[in-house]
Amino acid sequence: PDKRPIELCVKVVDGGPGTQYLYRLRPGDRFRGFAPYGDFTYEPKAGRHACFIATGTGIAPYKAMVESDQYQKNPPASATCLLGVRTEDELLYLECFGKLSGVKWVPTVSQPAGGWTGMKGRVTDYLRSLGADFPWLETEFYLCGNGAMINEVKAMLAEKGVVKDSVHQEKYY
Repeated sequence: PDKRPIELCVKVVDGGPGTQYLYRLRPGDRFRGFAPYGDFTYEPKAGRHACFIATGTGIAPYKAMVESDQYQKNPPASATCLLGVRTEDELLYLECFGKLSGVKWVPTVSQPAGGWTGMKGRVTDYLRSLGADFPWLETEFYLCGNGAMINEVKAMLAEKGVVKDSVHQEKYY
């Protein structure tokens, strides 16, 4: 069997039985889990760009995608990764994505509390700021996170002429 460590990215939800259980675990504790059964995976397409857009823990699948053999052996023409959170303390994987070569990393904070010097606003604000030189029609868009964000981004992409087959999503409420 595969002995690689498994990394979980979980937001603790008050009253959430799964997250409360995981939060109580300590190093060395054992539990039984099952692999995800979805199809939200990176699919290389020759000459295409990738834009990964997430809110909160929606960033987790992108970390797995960009670290995967599939991505490493068949990277996109270029990659942009956007993470939107409310406050700085919700930022995840700053060092991981900040160090990746070939990935433009744009963390955004909508309600910064203090000395945040990065992008202020929402991921949709950043997308709106991109001009005609962004390869809208040559990009595969991956959306994961808050359902309202996904719906807003999908509407924006449709206005840009992006076809549905170029938009891949995993949403939660």
